[in-house]
Amino acid sequence: MSTTQLFAELAIIGLGASIWLFFLVAAVLGMPIENSLFKVSPISLPSFIGIIYVFGIILDRICYSLFSKLNRRVSLHEPEKPPLEDRERFILEKSDTLKLQINYDRSRSRICRAWVLNFSMISVSFFVWNLKIGFFPIIKATFLSLVLFFLASCSYYVWLKLSCDHQNNIKFSYDYLYSREISKCIDGKGSSNARLVNELAQKNAQVDKINIGK
Repeated sequence: MSTTQLFAELAIIGLGASIWLFFLVAAVLGMPIENSLFKVSPISLPSFIGIIYVFGIILDRICYSLFSKLNRRVSLHEPEKPPLEDRERFILEKSDTLKLQINYDRSRSRICRAWVLNFSMISVSFFVWNLKIGFFPIIKATFLSLVLFFLASCSYYVWLKLSCDHQNNIKFSYDYLYSREISKCIDGKGSSNARLVNELAQKNAQVDKINIGK
C-alpha cells in the first residue's frame, strides 16, 4: 500500500473520531455547533488534516485491540497450513498483483472496523450534546441516534464479511502461488530445483509438527 493510500485511509478513520470528539467537547463546554471555536478556517486546514490523521492512527490501533479476539474467532481453522500471517507474507513477497488485492481487502476491512466504533460514539456523543444544548427535539435526536447505531451495525456486519473474504482470498492465493512454486521446481532440472522442493517440503513438515504439538 502506498503512503498516499495509507494516509487517506487513516484520514477517513480519523475524521469520524474528530466528529464524536467534537460533540463530546461541545457537550462538556455547553457550546452550540455554530460556535466559532469549532470552525475550521482555510489557514488552519492543514493543521486540522494533520490532527485527524493522528486521530486515525490512534483509533485504528484501539479498534485493532478491541476486535482482535473476535477476528481470531472468524479465522479459518486449517491446522495443516502455516499461520494466516505467514501465508499473507508469502503472497506479498511472490505476487505484486495479488499483493494489491490483499492490501485493498485489508484497507476496506480496517475502515469498516473503525467506523463501527465511530458511528457508535457519534450516536452517543450527539445524543448527550443535544440533551444539554436542546438543538433538536428529543424525538428527532433519538431518531438520529438510532440511525447512527443502525449504521454502526451495518459496518460491523460488513466488517465480518470482509474479514472472511480477506481470509478466503489469502487461502486461495497462497494455494495457487505455492502450487506454482512447486510446479516450477518440478518442471526445472538440476540439483538447485531439487533442493528447493526439499526445502518447501521440510517447511511444511515443520509446520505440521508445530500444529500437532499445539
